[in-house]
Amino acid sequence: MKNMLTLAALCSMLLFLSACKDTPTRITLSPKELDFGLYDSIKTLTITKEGPKDVHWKISTADTAYITCMPSSGTNSAVVTVSLNRERCSKEGRNQIDGYMELSANMKLSEGFKGSPLELDSGSNVIGNFYYTANNEPTTVTVSSGHLDFNFDDTVMTLIIRKEGPRDIHWKILIDENPINNKSDTTYIFCTPSSGTNSAVVTISFNREYFRAESFDKREGEIELLGDMNFFGYVSDRIEQISYSARNKCITLSKCRVNREYFTPLPSCCINGEEIPDFTNSLSLKKVARCLGVKLPPTVDKITIFYNVICEARSDGSKANLFIIDDQDSIIAKSPDYSSRRSSCAQVHTFTLGKTYQTSELSLKVSTGDWCSSFQIKDIKK
Repeated sequence: MKNMLTLAALCSMLLFLSACKDTPTRITLSPKELDFGLYDSIKTLTITKEGPKDVHWKISTADTAYITCMPSSGTNSAVVTVSLNRERCSKEGRNQIDGYMELSANMKLSEGFKGSPLELDSGSNVIGNFYYTANNEPTTVTVSSGHLDFNFDDTVMTLIIRKEGPRDIHWKILIDENPINNKSDTTYIFCTPSSGTNSAVVTISFNREYFRAESFDKREGEIELLGDMNFFGYVSDRIEQISYSARNKCITLSKCRVNREYFTPLPSCCINGEEIPDFTNSLSLKKVARCLGVKLPPTVDKITIFYNVICEARSDGSKANLFIIDDQDSIIAKSPDYSSRRSSCAQVHTFTLGKTYQTSELSLKVSTGDWCSSFQIKDIKK
């Protein structure tokens, strides 16, 4: 009886060993793809070992700066926590991340037993790849306006910089230093602050007093908003190019007007860029003051006028004068003679009238050379 039991046990062992020999050992991975989406930072990966043999495994990836696994190696079945370093992705501007990890394994043979090799689909010790994807919330910078119009009167405007997204953006404002009319934009435009981080309200100031003394009535330019958008640590990427414009209040009085291909000595008047049709000869002092935004008293005995003398390049050098006349068209005072060949020249002159006049009695008129010298009235003061 004892011998029969021993024989039965031996047969059972042989059957077990035979079954072990014929049963393959395999390892599977689930899921095959991890999608972190926009916000997730942790996913789990399940490694399942089936069969009688122990299996050592490890996970490797080239993106160790962004993806880590815990544990990254082990034996047989396990649950692996896969972590995405989303903060680093945001800091380095990786808005989209995709890659793969490799699972490889070696079978550990039980002592005294040489079994069948690990069953691998690929025919090597690489069990397979699992893929991961992630989308990071993008960081954007916008400005409240692409154009700043200071028009005739404004000296201060506001530019709002808005940063949206997880990443810090460092920015600065670059003012165009290429000279226009021999003056760079830095002469006219000032920004406070001129640099910063993330969202901000920037005050853009225009130097209108300086501009008022210039010989041209319109100023246009550009400023650039730069930022470290490409994540190389340099504040050099253009975020937005912002244009600006400003106009001088200006009255241009001329006794010559272009008629086709030659000059004809006809009077003309242009107020803030708009020509007055059928202008005859003179413009009232009250209207001049009103158009320039200046309030004059009812009576005056002297007037200071800021003006530019504009001449064509082929000016013949003949004299040009600005006159103050009364309601009888009599000359009360005149400016100094202007006979330079320069194309423009800023002037200021105080006209002493000799007695007190009603402001409403007075007008301005000009006498110019044959090559279209004109007077550009910029400001007037009592």
